[in-house]
Amino acid sequence: MIIYNPKSTVESLVQDALFGLIKMKTGIANHDQIRGLEFFMTYKKIDGIIKISSIFLKKRLLSDITRISDTEVKLCGSTNNEFIEFLRHKGAHQIVDKKSLLEKI
Repeated sequence: MIIYNPKSTVESLVQDALFGLIKMKTGIANHDQIRGLEFFMTYKKIDGIIKISSIFLKKRLLSDITRISDTEVKLCGSTNNEFIEFLRHKGAHQIVDKKSLLEKI
């Protein structure tokens, strides 16, 4: 059941939707557990423009990797860049070392 709160902003609603998506995909229980996530992105080329196609989330201590598609992020009312900023703001770490990324996959 959704309770209407007139003090809610669109931004807070989008952030709640993003957290709900992360929670559903990874099974985390609260916002603090986002700090225990790592993420990396995959890209695709559409009409000569390179865009993010998916964002993959991984709990640091587990080997399971969860895919969040571009469409799922858009359905939350967000862009991929806003989703990545949300992850960074909440303390998730981006995997940037390509060698360690391949080892984790």
